[in-house]
Amino acid sequence: MTEDSTPTKPTVTVTLDLTDDDVHAVLVNSLAEAADAAEYRAVREGDGENPNEDWAEDQERMAQIGRLLVTTIESQIDDAGRARQQENQS
Repeated sequence: MTEDSTPTKPTVTVTLDLTDDDVHAVLVNSLAEAADAAEYRAVREGDGENPNEDWAEDQERMAQIGRLLVTTIESQIDDAGRARQQENQS
């Protein structure tokens, strides 16, 4: 609990032992597809006669988060590949 007696949310740490190809095929592609779908839903909602702006904004936020995760994962894959190359050259 925090000082104001608000319960803290438990955290979960997940470790996956995947190859770079697995990461790209599963995580990156799935996240990119989910981001595209969320963006599409946001646009469709905005084009409607009586759009729910809060819901559309939530969809846009989900798309942004998904794309940020994709960028982060791809950067980590690149960093790991460079580290392996440096190890192999040593």
